[in-house]
Amino acid sequence: MRAPTQAETALRFKIPIVNLSRWKREEAESKYKNQTSKQCRAGGGGRRRKYEKLERDYYERFRYRRASGAVVRRGWFRGISKQLYIEHYPDAQHTPFLFSNGWFRSFLSWHQISLRFVTNTASKLPTDFGEAILAWMRFSRRNSQLRPQVTLRLGDQRASIGRYRLCNIANMDQTPLPFEYLDGRTYN
Repeated sequence: MRAPTQAETALRFKIPIVNLSRWKREEAESKYKNQTSKQCRAGGGGRRRKYEKLERDYYERFRYRRASGAVVRRGWFRGISKQLYIEHYPDAQHTPFLFSNGWFRSFLSWHQISLRFVTNTASKLPTDFGEAILAWMRFSRRNSQLRPQVTLRLGDQRASIGRYRLCNIANMDQTPLPFEYLDGRTYN
């Protein structure tokens, strides 16, 4: 076994190679060995969450809504956040709750919530599938009728191939066509 290269390490841990080179050089210079407590980064540093009670209740309401099978979109989050802010912080009504993109992305990340497409509606067979099949068969028969030959002049192109017009021919593969189009996403 050999030691991994910097390129392999950077790819594995998704770190820029420049950072690895700099860290290696700083380690060789013993930059990190003799640091005082003020020079070291404290564990759990960073800014504390400002609305912890609100976020806890917010997440519980989200879980309840998803458990009931309801669709959750960004508008629901926005409306509930303003309502919960007034409930949990009634003294701070003069400073409105800013539903910023950064706060919302962080909230989703803290609770491993992701935006998903609705997928279970198209897997059900429509109730009127027989009528849809008959409509397709009628369309296909109507467009496959023999047409009288049109005499082409110099420079004209053929407008049909066999029984079908060129405008009614399309390339298809074996990908199934959906019965219903999925229109929406939900947080999960």
